[in-house]
Amino acid sequence: MTDPAIVTLFPTQLMRSEHPDPENVFNILKPGLEKVTQTVPSGPADEWPCPVFSTYQTANTLHQSAPFDSLNDFVLSEVLSFAENKNIDLSAHGFDIFNCWLNVLRQGDFIDQHSNMATYFTAIYFVLAPPDGSVMSIDNPDRDMGLSLSVDEETPINAEGISVVPGPGDLVVFESHIVHGFKVHKSSDPHVHLVFTIGDKRG
Repeated sequence: MTDPAIVTLFPTQLMRSEHPDPENVFNILKPGLEKVTQTVPSGPADEWPCPVFSTYQTANTLHQSAPFDSLNDFVLSEVLSFAENKNIDLSAHGFDIFNCWLNVLRQGDFIDQHSNMATYFTAIYFVLAPPDGSVMSIDNPDRDMGLSLSVDEETPINAEGISVVPGPGDLVVFESHIVHGFKVHKSSDPHVHLVFTIGDKRG
């Protein structure tokens, strides 16, 4: 009798990279982001229980303003690298940024678990991320289906979820159907990130 063959199917992947000059990005974006927080009403997703400041529903095309040009190029380049690692040819689809919105977490804020369906990829760029602040959490899809079993040893395959501790200038890229959120922000300094969703230009 031969040993059973086990094949790992459709693994969840996340890519993490760092902008080569995050301080310059911060200096370029700071005036515009400050203006957004002062003039744009907060519009988080309806299903988020915490009233965190977000332009998800009120200003979700921030990437179309000139100060974002350089960051857009970086985001798209990293998304292309992520897709190539999965042997996906995005050049055949004419991919581009669909939306970009700002999330600001103050002390006590959090963002509930959610996904960004209807696009291929999500990229999150961390403008400010205090070391004692909020961390990003990603759920194992099995957990979302109610399949939670005890394990002898936790591995990336069987873990119920993972946490990503961000730093300023970090970028994380993942497929948009992945459920993610942000834990309670405990720092007195704000946590600021930009969410980019990337899809097919042909819509």
